[in-house]
Amino acid sequence: MDCFLLLKIRIILALFMKTILSTFGLFLLPLLMVGQNVTDDQGRRQGEWSKKWENGVTRYKGQFLNDKPVGTFYYWYESGEPQTVLAYSAGGHIAHCVTYGLNGSVSAKGKYLDQLKDSTWLFYDEKGRLRSKNNYNEGLLEGVQVTYNYAGKIMEIIHYFDDKKHGEWTQFHSNGQTKVKGHWNEGYPAGKYYRYGESGLKLSQGQYKKGLKHGWWRTYDTNGKEKGKAYYLEGKILEGKALETHQEKMRILKENEQR
Repeated sequence: MDCFLLLKIRIILALFMKTILSTFGLFLLPLLMVGQNVTDDQGRRQGEWSKKWENGVTRYKGQFLNDKPVGTFYYWYESGEPQTVLAYSAGGHIAHCVTYGLNGSVSAKGKYLDQLKDSTWLFYDEKGRLRSKNNYNEGLLEGVQVTYNYAGKIMEIIHYFDDKKHGEWTQFHSNGQTKVKGHWNEGYPAGKYYRYGESGLKLSQGQYKKGLKHGWWRTYDTNGKEKGKAYYLEGKILEGKALETHQEKMRILKENEQR
């Protein structure tokens, strides 16, 4: 009698669980599917997503909320080494990024704003040495760019605007002395240009006009004395009769301006 009662209870419990699962299964299924690259009824990505390379290695994984990335995303090279880590905030608008080379060393650090490079980015070589510091605005270079040599000393400082070289430009020798001093305008060298030796002595000077040598260019010896000069007209050397004709033309124009 006790055995019969126990069997009856088991049958009732089995029927009850079957009813529960059939009733609530449709509600539980979406929860069980989280992490399986699902979208909601509006086509928005939700929960954990991941993709793989053709060789089966995971390419990336991360979480979405209403089609916006949240939390941290991880990316891997096809060979399996870490490639990029993106830490999202501000509803997916901002992502702090660290990228790695195949040897595992950091190759770049910076911030994305709406998927475009923004603010200061640092770039490193394969040995983890800082090689350049760039500034961005809406994905374009803007502001100061600093380049470093292998020893960590500044090699060059140049300004950018709208992704073009624009503003003051200075290069340095490894001993810290100025090597080149000049100016860029909308992507072209412009205005006065100076080159110096490691001792600090001036080696040459001239000027550019719309990216071309223009006017007198002079060179100097190690004692600072002028050793040569050449006249350029928008990138072309003038000499002999052509130079005399041009100089006379410039003299007449200057006199007319002074009247």
